[in-house]
Amino acid sequence: MDLRVNYLWHPVLLAIVLCAIWIPHRFVTQDGPSHLYTAAVFRQLTAHPHSDACYQLVQPPPSNSLATWTGAFLIPWVGCALTEKIWATLYVVVFVAGGVCLASLIDSGNSLLGVYALLLNPFLFAGFWNFNLAVGFLFLALAWTVRCLHRPSWLRAVLWLILAASLYFTHLLVFAVFLSVFSFLLVAKAKQVTESHGRNWRWFFCLMLLLVAALAAAGILWMNFHLLQATRDQIGLSRILDQSARMSLSEFNAWYRYGEQSVMPFVQIAILAIVLWRAVRRQLAVRYELVLISLLFFALLMPDQIGVAMAIKARLWFLAVAFSALFLPCRWTPWIGSACLLLLSWHVSHIVPMQRQWNHQVDQLIDSSSILERNKVQASLIGTYWGRSALRPRVFPLVHADLLVAVESAGRSMSSNQILSGVFPVRYLGKCSEAARKISDLLVLEIASPDAIIQTITDAAVQYVIIEKTGRLPWPEVARKWRVIAETPEFMVVETQVNGRK
Repeated sequence: MDLRVNYLWHPVLLAIVLCAIWIPHRFVTQDGPSHLYTAAVFRQLTAHPHSDACYQLVQPPPSNSLATWTGAFLIPWVGCALTEKIWATLYVVVFVAGGVCLASLIDSGNSLLGVYALLLNPFLFAGFWNFNLAVGFLFLALAWTVRCLHRPSWLRAVLWLILAASLYFTHLLVFAVFLSVFSFLLVAKAKQVTESHGRNWRWFFCLMLLLVAALAAAGILWMNFHLLQATRDQIGLSRILDQSARMSLSEFNAWYRYGEQSVMPFVQIAILAIVLWRAVRRQLAVRYELVLISLLFFALLMPDQIGVAMAIKARLWFLAVAFSALFLPCRWTPWIGSACLLLLSWHVSHIVPMQRQWNHQVDQLIDSSSILERNKVQASLIGTYWGRSALRPRVFPLVHADLLVAVESAGRSMSSNQILSGVFPVRYLGKCSEAARKISDLLVLEIASPDAIIQTITDAAVQYVIIEKTGRLPWPEVARKWRVIAETPEFMVVETQVNGRK
């Protein structure tokens, strides 16, 4: 009877989380529009590979591909709003399913409800869809690894390779974590087999898996060598030491929004304290203690940004806490369920009103897409960037909203951070790449000269500019040079002189 009652927590807690996703018309996230735009361009290129001289498919497919592939399939059928809701729903379901499977396989004494405390996290609202989905896939892949090592077979090994490949094409950082954890589990299993004088073929099986993992890691490093080479100035030893020295718990939680920053640090510290207490009392296997210590160690060691990858410390910290949440004691399940119920309800009560407000702001901006000419070059001047260097890192839900206008009007945006990065399935070509880089420099360097901004936009032959009226961007002076064709309290859409009109 107690077991049945414990399982009743799952539909209740899942329903609360899904309310935050499905009650608003559109689930607004920071990078969601970037993923949607990349997926739309990818679909166009796959249908007509040589139809556009502005974009090119990245070959071989990079690791951050899953959201693009699924988005390219979903957008024509369900539209952009439902596509992002489906991503969010998949994230929730896979995260919970993977966490429950892994916790139950590791030890029957673990509670299966700890993962719910971290479902509504900053990366969900940042719209880091590849990373979000990868966390659930990581748990599923590790659960299958535990099962595979318990009863090895060639069929299970093939399925393991399929899961590992899927995880690679979701997110490279999480895949690297998976290989590291897999190595711990593999070595521990090999030692156990040797000590118990088990069958030799099992030892051979473990060695073969380790060889495959090593070859995969070498191949991945080779495929991504050009990215490491391009960002060698950002991964030098002095920079790593400098960024590693500046670390505090508040920086780990700086990505939280919606008021959780006052509560979530205590929740995470409580989870870690409970798990470390269980480890001291020898209630955890040594190999899992090593996994947790390694994640925490790398969260402290790694720089917070390598190339275009950002918030690395916070992501590793999140993985460490999420992994710890799988080891909460089963006897506390009613208390854990009650705490998660209160925490999620509190989150949703803050999130849904904000989502409705952002929906209203985004809908007003998207309405302007109907008056834009199709297939024109667009760009954005997002005011949030001007002055962002003085702000602590956080989620900015409307920072890429202009790309939704580009999707609706089939415009060619020069302001896609993903396409510019080159680590997603699509990248800019030739003059478009040069123009996108110069426009990006306006934002990143926070260039505030109206003449410099106007000249850069004009040189890039941009027809439409979406301006966010926030931050230190001198938008009144910039907009005065062009023709305003649509305006909302937050945004302004202007037509430049490229179209031959003022």
